[in-house]
Amino acid sequence: MPDFHQARERMQDALAQELAGPKPLGKPLDLTKPVVFTTWEESWGPWYDAATGEEQQALPDKLDSDKLMRDLQDFLRKPREGGEEGR
Repeated sequence: MPDFHQARERMQDALAQELAGPKPLGKPLDLTKPVVFTTWEESWGPWYDAATGEEQQALPDKLDSDKLMRDLQDFLRKPREGGEEGR
């Protein structure tokens, strides 16, 4: 017979860690200096801030560079505070 009590405790622990955080998973990053990865694969997480234990969000598996460029261009075209147009 399955041990539902043990499964419930594991689920409660996981939920508490997710909601209350931080839950340091993966490798620590020293964010007091610029972070540089030599390869794309090396940059894949998960990561957490070594000083605070806060989770650092990973990039999606596949980036749409065309969409990123369109978003950047749209952002730069928006009027700025004070009525100045984007450059």
